[in-house]
Parts: sequence; structure tokens; C-alpha cells
Amino acid sequence: MEGNPNIRITVENQPVVRVEKPFVVLTEDKKWELHVPQATRDFTSGPALDGSTGDRRDFSRVKVCKMRPDDKDAMDIEAYNVLDKVDETITAELQAALDEGKDLVMCPGTFYLTRALEIKFPNQVILGLGLATLIAPQDGSPCVRVRANVPGVRIAGITVEGSMQKKSPSMISNAFGSTNSDGVRSLIDFGEPGKADPGDSKNPGALVDIFARVGGINLEREKVMTDTLIRVHSGNVVGDNLWLWRADHVQLREGEEPNDPSLALYHQVRSGECGVKNALEVKGNDVHMYGLFCEHTTEHQLVWSGSRGGVLFFQCEKRRVIAKKLRVITTSAPWIDLVPLSRRIHVVGKIQFLGGSTYSNLPIKQMLGYVGILWF
Repeated sequence: MEGNPNIRITVENQPVVRVEKPFVVLTEDKKWELHVPQATRDFTSGPALDGSTGDRRDFSRVKVCKMRPDDKDAMDIEAYNVLDKVDETITAELQAALDEGKDLVMCPGTFYLTRALEIKFPNQVILGLGLATLIAPQDGSPCVRVRANVPGVRIAGITVEGSMQKKSPSMISNAFGSTNSDGVRSLIDFGEPGKADPGDSKNPGALVDIFARVGGINLEREKVMTDTLIRVHSGNVVGDNLWLWRADHVQLREGEEPNDPSLALYHQVRSGECGVKNALEVKGNDVHMYGLFCEHTTEHQLVWSGSRGGVLFFQCEKRRVIAKKLRVITTSAPWIDLVPLSRRIHVVGKIQFLGGSTYSNLPIKQMLGYVGILWF
């Protein structure tokens, strides 16, 4: 830049891969359509709004999903965490539409799932409006599972939220339930553990505008949990704007006093509350993330064992209650390991990280012996 030789600006004229979020269109003849832009590696501008650069889908093949008519009161701890026939019916209707090959457009509101929604057909879409919220089943099943070797799936514009866990995955037979085959709890599983799935480079899957959280509104903070917020087993998947959050503060119960005077309106989350081990786990190859935010998890913020992928803009906030170590790991790719009394960065393989940082907003006395800020 003129006048300051130390400032550099990088402009990517040709993306490695670009996958846009689907969007709803009302045509001139008053018909609703779902437009699904095609993936591109040729340009950085957005899709043509007339649908000429993608797939135009009539709403006869789209299910518009509405929340239950009587939403639950989060302040009523017992009622909020009880699943009933209404929740079972809504979940069954959503799955039936997916089984028919339809796309889902989810209206604003909260959906209390009784089992995982499984995507079985290529190019299917789940699109949330107003960040529709899917609350995970209470047996450790994810909100959404994309089956292995199902390319081109787009999941966009939703919040996925951890639930109060009433049963462990090991207590439920996968022949009858919808838990992950390896018994690991999650909120989204893209692909299936242990099943080879290279994906399709010409038709990648996509996760766009996804907010995954454990804690916040649910007052059963000791029982709300998952293991990993999002897992990507498939190859050739693109993530665009993923905020993966273990709550660091939650709303107060009725009559409860705040446990931190600096947060007068909230309860500051402590160890044993809102449990999440990992924010994101990537096992697939050729996975690319644009705008990835991982916060406050208790073990590894990011575990990346795929190769030939990358992250463009990464933000990571360490949890307020100091853990033994914060780790961003990759095995066949660069990995970052932050441990007490260490400032170590070890790079191996062919994954690319550009524009990232990890930090803590703890008082400096609590940070002694830890890495506070890392730019890479």
C-alpha cells in the first residue's frame, strides 16, 4: 500500500472452491422457488439471482417446516426438557420429507428433535430462515446426519443446539436409534465414521451460516452436553461462517444470583457445565473453511486429520476456566499445539491456515504460563 510498505493486501481472484448458500425467490408470476447456486472455482462474485448459474427448484419439492404451535418456556426447566408427541410428530414429518427427496425450508422457531434428521440423497438442502433452531435428540444423536457418499448436500442458516442428555449412546442400539455408529455425541455429522467418502470436487457439500452451541438458554447446565459440535468425515466439503460455541455464560435461573460480579445478568459457566470436548473435527480430505470460529471447548478446539484442505480466517477463544491445555491439532496437515509454559507451533503436511488467531480474555494473572495470543 502506498505510503506504508509494511501493510500488505491479498486479493484472491480465483477461489480454490466457492459454494453459495441456497436462497428463496418469489418469481414474477408469484411462484416460490428455491435457488441452489452451483459450485464454482472460476470467480469470486456471488451467484446470478435469476438462477442462471444454479438449480431452480419448484416448491412442490420443498417442505416448509413450522415449529410447534406452543413453544416451550425455557424458564420451566422440567417442561422445556420433556419431549412429547408433538415433537415426535414434527420430527417424523421432517424425516418423511427428506426420505421423499424433498428439500427442507425451516421457518424461524425452535424444533425439538427426537431423532437425527438423515440426508440420504445427493444435492438435498436444509435451509433455515431467521436461524431456525434445531435442538439435538436427548440420546447423543446429531441434529443432522449426512450419509456417506451423498455429494452436493447444502445445510445453511440454522442453529444447532445441544440438549439435556438422558441416555448415553452406549445404552441405545443403533439398529433402533439414530446415534452415531462410533458412540460419539455430536450436533452435525457430515458423512459417517469409518466409511470412505472422498466427496465430489465438482459438486462439494456445504455448511453455511451455522451456529452450533451448547448452553445459553437451557437451565439444565450440568446435563446439557455433547462431545463434538460438528464432525466432517466426508471429503470435498466447504464451510462458510461457522460459529461453534460452548457457552461461557448462560442465563440465570429464577432467583439465582450471578457468580461473577463482572457479569451481573448471567451465570459464568464453570467446569462440569455445558460440556463440549471439541468444536470441530475434520477427517475428510479437500475440506475448506472460510470463517471458522471455535470457542471455549474443554479439550481440543479443532482436530483436523484430513489433508489438502484449508482455513481462511480462524478465530479461537479459550475458555475462561483454564484448561490443562488448548490444542489445535492436525496430523497430516499443519497443527498448532498450545500447552502450559510452551509457545510451540509445529507444521506438517499440506493444509493451509491463513488469517487466524487464538486468544483469552482472562485476567493476565490467570494466563501466566499460557499462550495468550497467537497469530498465524
